[in-house]
Amino acid sequence: MPLLSVIIPTKNRYIYLKECIKSLISVRLDNVEIVIQDNSDNNSEILPYMQEYSSPIIKYFYTDDKIGMSENASRAIENSSGKYLIFIGDDDTVCSDICMLVRIMEEKQLDSCVFTLAKYYWPDNKYCDQNLPNLQYSATTGNVCMIDPINELKKVVGSSYNGLCNMPKIYHGLVTRSAMEEVKRISGSYFPGPSPDMANAVALSLVVKRHAYVDRMVFVSGYGGNSGGNRFRGISIDDKGKIPWLPADIAETWFERLPRVYTNQVIWAQSAFEALKRMDALEEYKKYINYHKIYAHYLSYIPRFGDITKFHPGFVVIMKTLCLWLVFIVRRMKNLISRKVIRRMPSDVLCKFKVPSLCDAQQLIEGYNRNMVKW
Repeated sequence: MPLLSVIIPTKNRYIYLKECIKSLISVRLDNVEIVIQDNSDNNSEILPYMQEYSSPIIKYFYTDDKIGMSENASRAIENSSGKYLIFIGDDDTVCSDICMLVRIMEEKQLDSCVFTLAKYYWPDNKYCDQNLPNLQYSATTGNVCMIDPINELKKVVGSSYNGLCNMPKIYHGLVTRSAMEEVKRISGSYFPGPSPDMANAVALSLVVKRHAYVDRMVFVSGYGGNSGGNRFRGISIDDKGKIPWLPADIAETWFERLPRVYTNQVIWAQSAFEALKRMDALEEYKKYINYHKIYAHYLSYIPRFGDITKFHPGFVVIMKTLCLWLVFIVRRMKNLISRKVIRRMPSDVLCKFKVPSLCDAQQLIEGYNRNMVKW
């Protein structure tokens, strides 16, 4: 049985998956299996590629059933066998040092850990100026820092679910299979909410005991042009079928104080609420929820104030929402202006390179890890 399962759920994104597979078999991954769970409409394009890059560590599973993202992810776990699990996107890759990180988890008896990421912007990413460096990373120390997962969960709940902070997570994080099984035992699912990354991280935070942050780059996070859910922004969740990866009962399970319109922040909030409820923890964490932050994030993308006032949030919440909305608008304008400028500025911390592919990004990080302080 392999010690680690690197799991890749995918759907209709072979342009990324091909490069991801190529990168994974180009480095030495000891005691590792790679599980590809493919829910594409038609897999005829990838089959010849899988034969060309066949490897004994790769397990490929395909179904064309009309299932949601969470169900595809659950099937991937069921088809894996490692003691430790990590989910990566089909536009991401891992480095060989992830095997050493798993051994550290064994030694320190960690239930989960998160780590430093390098960022790679694919050539089709419209938000990235292709004349500028498309690989970014910061200097690392190799330090291991223990983290309280409950404190991280409180941060996420209080920040309106705008990101995962350093919560335990299977997506871009390492977690034991036993922790995932405990989540399923309590909630009935590995991913008790429509957005698998947020729902799983919230649920894991409630069951994981020993969690750490490791300042080592073992992962290249890819940003493909077709990544994320922004293309669904503004669609009503009542328009069934227009957001194909959401579960069929999403409209019926929607929380009453959330706008019924898709934005990343709203779907993350819905996923967190649902996960807390299914983990029997919603009542305990209600006091940490800041609805005005959720509403302000929503308005910064969908400026329809009527969507908020219909909840009768009260004068104080409305005023807080409007003030924070203005802050978000100013911050976004500042980020848009400074994004390209920052990427041109020299820095002792932020390292920037122009690389032609995900494989080249991976090899550059491999070289950096070889030259840095040993574990």
